[in-house]
Amino acid sequence: SWSSAVALLVNVYIIAVMGVLFVKTSSSDEGLPHGSCVLGVGKGSISMLAVLGQCFVVQMCVLPMYEELEDRNPRTFKHCLLIAFGVLAV
Repeated sequence: SWSSAVALLVNVYIIAVMGVLFVKTSSSDEGLPHGSCVLGVGKGSISMLAVLGQCFVVQMCVLPMYEELEDRNPRTFKHCLLIAFGVLAV
């Protein structure tokens, strides 16, 4: 569907922007922040990779969850997701 294509393109865009910013930062006069290794891995890098991984995984989980929803419609599913992610945020 078109929404899946948009989600995929957004993920590709985010990864591309991060790659471009890394190359710009590492090749600038200032260089990478203090405490980064040669590959640019520093504080927060592992967390960022985990978040990117979750972005991809959640997209694959959405359709099976929607399929199991009784009397499914987009409004009900949105409500369920908001509650679930709200609980996760707490």
